[in-house]
Amino acid sequence: DVSECILRTKKWIIAMQSKNGGWGAFDIDNNYNYLNHIPFADHGALLDPPTSDVSARCLSFLLQIGEKPNNGYIQKAVKFLVDEQEDDGSWYGRWGTNYIYGTWSVLSALCLTNFKNKERVIKKATEYLFKMQRKDGGWGEDGKSYYKGFESFSKNSTPSQTAWAVMALISIGEMNCKEVEKGIKFLLKNKLN
Repeated sequence: DVSECILRTKKWIIAMQSKNGGWGAFDIDNNYNYLNHIPFADHGALLDPPTSDVSARCLSFLLQIGEKPNNGYIQKAVKFLVDEQEDDGSWYGRWGTNYIYGTWSVLSALCLTNFKNKERVIKKATEYLFKMQRKDGGWGEDGKSYYKGFESFSKNSTPSQTAWAVMALISIGEMNCKEVEKGIKFLLKNKLN
């Protein structure tokens, strides 16, 4: 039964929430940084701390199945995401490259609920996305953006980055802005045959 499956999933998602309100991909409260200094640590990445992109997916799921915004776990998740917003308005994305992807992930979730300072948070993210659009109408981000000092580094616009930016803007109601129009034109021009 589908409803039983969704209920089990809901219970599991709620149980996997970390104390800070976020979710990691595999574990709860797995943020003990000393573990990354063990000699056999895989590139210093033994941890599975809560991340904005995974947390946004979990929050989005819960809201889409009808969970109430006043539930404690929903409020904790929203607070986690708002607190994780970077100074430039973006969000870090661990499981996709990187800030454009993270920003799309979070905006897609936050647009589903109301919270204190929502307008300011959304405006800051929108300004980030507008600023990151390239002259060709697309968006691009390089893997180098994971390193300090290269957060906005990009070689070229890419279809994936452009699609994430366009979906982020559409999710917050910016479907008629010139930036979305330019992004869609970029995608149409660069489609695979």
